[in-house]
Amino acid sequence: MVFKCQEDSFLKEFTSKVLKCEETKESIVDYGKITNFEGYQIVLENTILFPAGGGQPHDIGWLDNIEVLQVLHKGDEALHFTKEPLAIGTTVTQKIQWERRFDHMQQHSGQHLLSAILEKEYTLPTTSWWLGAEESYVEVDASSVSENVIRNVENRCNDLIRDAVPVNVKFCKANDPDLNEAHTRGLPKDCMDTIRIICIGDIDENMCCGTHVTNLR
Repeated sequence: MVFKCQEDSFLKEFTSKVLKCEETKESIVDYGKITNFEGYQIVLENTILFPAGGGQPHDIGWLDNIEVLQVLHKGDEALHFTKEPLAIGTTVTQKIQWERRFDHMQQHSGQHLLSAILEKEYTLPTTSWWLGAEESYVEVDASSVSENVIRNVENRCNDLIRDAVPVNVKFCKANDPDLNEAHTRGLPKDCMDTIRIICIGDIDENMCCGTHVTNLR
């Protein structure tokens, strides 16, 4: 299932019905910190709240006035963790904590750009990455990277950011020939029905389930 947040990453409010509401004791995991939790997990018809996946942390927000503390992707459902229940069939207005979401979008698109330049221009493929509250990093397949390469990559990325290179999303099925041109860097297995490809100008095409900006600036 493609969630509403993956169709339009800039949508800040959305109305949807409650399909399920079940008690849960699953922990809250936020930027690697684990917190015990007792509450409810709510499934909606669709959602603008991004469920953690592909290296990107979950969104937080509200269902009407009920706070959403975590969103997880299970199969084709997004589980919204709340302290209060909602009745099945209830129509709710979803709202995003936008500062957190937009920070994730900027950092995630930035990671795609950085990984693309490192791999295509310096043969340094990304092996993993981390998006954190205070710092983020990209790990590459190398024992060391010279200061000269780091400066050149930084300058190249900054030039592309100043040029406001467009970032677009296209959707494909598993047998689509466009997938032959795209890379995958840690795409979750449960994202493989309808596949999203994030395109940064003519620089990079990469399969991804996360939210992104519309241009590099």
